Amino acid sequence: DNFEILALTEIQLELVAKDEKTETGVATFEPITLKLYRRTSFGGRSDLKVTLVSENDPFFNYRSLIGPEDYPRIKSRNDLEFDYSFFGDSIAKLLSRFRNSKSNVFCRLTFKDEGKLGVLELFENLSFRTIRLLELELWAVEEKELKTSIAYRYGVIDSKSDFLEEK
Repeated sequence: DNFEILALTEIQLELVAKDEKTETGVATFEPITLKLYRRTSFGGRSDLKVTLVSENDPFFNYRSLIGPEDYPRIKSRNDLEFDYSFFGDSIAKLLSRFRNSKSNVFCRLTFKDEGKLGVLELFENLSFRTIRLLELELWAVEEKELKTSIAYRYGVIDSKSDFLEEK
């Protein structure tokens, strides 16, 4: 893939599953690992990848690949005022605020399309109102990639167990 990591943070994510017919929903809070990657090709093209994974649920694996052609839609939806070339660094800076326990930022992931699509929203709670800072769409990974991820996790756990048994 040749992606370099820009940000890695664990967030308390509010997970919301809504029935789109009845507009009823169920919410829970889960610790989720959010990773932001950047890949720059030889032609100067830069792509971003955002992933959400759970250590507690190996089947929870969402991602979004964002290229320059996707940015106008994201820019419009989020009322952003900067060019794509600053987008990755801006997200990384925003995510760094989640590491500060005094920060008033929080996240919500709303599942749509039977869990195939997740709409990630980052908010800041100010004393007088809550503002949405960013909204991104993430898709559940394909079954083949999910199997690879689970096999990798199992391999890591298995090798750690072997290491501990040797001691």
